Amino acid sequence: MMTFSSRLSNRRKRAWFIVVGLALYPLLSFIHFVAGSVADFNLVRVVHGFASVLVLPIALVNVTDFSRIGAEGRDLGTFFMALCLEMGLGPLVAGVINSVTGMDAVFLAMAPLSIAALLICLVLVPESMVCPRPFSAQGSALKHPVMCAVVSFQLINVFANGTFIVFIPLIASLFFDFSTADMGIVIIISLLTTSLLQR
Repeated sequence: MMTFSSRLSNRRKRAWFIVVGLALYPLLSFIHFVAGSVADFNLVRVVHGFASVLVLPIALVNVTDFSRIGAEGRDLGTFFMALCLEMGLGPLVAGVINSVTGMDAVFLAMAPLSIAALLICLVLVPESMVCPRPFSAQGSALKHPVMCAVVSFQLINVFANGTFIVFIPLIASLFFDFSTADMGIVIIISLLTTSLLQR
């Protein structure tokens, strides 16, 4: 899906992909209350993932578009630093809110934060110059040794982070009786360390 949205953004205004994705977030925060089963909740999460597909890869492309020549690595490092901080702060803030007021308040809090991000994007994010590029065949990047190494590293990193974020809170809850706020602290310590090493 990220490949599809990135390719489509090469032919359209990229900022609007981010706007549409961010506009879905507050709507999904309220739809969470309608989910009456695990299957419904998973469906909402799938749509949430689709919204993220419209935001993350396009934002990444924008970073490279606006970077000065020679500063691409620094700017991408800054972007991923912010991304790691967001991934750590999210569970921490959600855990604290859940411990104090309950899970419903977590989804309610997501709506104004998403709206704030949407407004910031509308006001501050300029439209990048889209240069039509020829489409390469699917998987062609894997034929390049350097890109193959980068993709392999990212794949391993995703599995490592996914395993950590999913199973560490589960183990902490089942065996150590951690609160959701405690789990958020555990997650942010790891991701804070990761974010500081991005630049």
